[in-house]
Amino acid sequence: MEPLSDITIFLSSSGLTKFNNKLADAQRKLTKPELVAVKEMLEDNFSSQTGQGYGGHLFYWARTAWDKRHPLVSLMESVLEELDTTEYSLLRIGEDESDFETRGDFYNNPFDNPDDLIQITPGHSGG
Repeated sequence: MEPLSDITIFLSSSGLTKFNNKLADAQRKLTKPELVAVKEMLEDNFSSQTGQGYGGHLFYWARTAWDKRHPLVSLMESVLEELDTTEYSLLRIGEDESDFETRGDFYNNPFDNPDDLIQITPGHSGG
């Protein structure tokens, strides 16, 4: 059995579009059991973080086998291979402290965009 990992993948908005297009194409080609496996893994994604000022999508799976034979893992890996490193960020943390992987350079700090910050009214004490 494949070791379990926590996986976080952050796709830029263009990366998410490419992922969705590939997913739609793959759904026409996958067998019924493969489609069920893809659906189950997407449902296991803990994150519903899309858009909301940072222009992308965060995927997060906890204690998941990142097995490239799984149809969704294979699809995601093929999308990441096609993307520029500035369009995604991947962090995989395995069971052993030396078992981790980072890829991609996508970075989006919400503090870089003043429109994403909470507006504080002058003189408000917060109480």
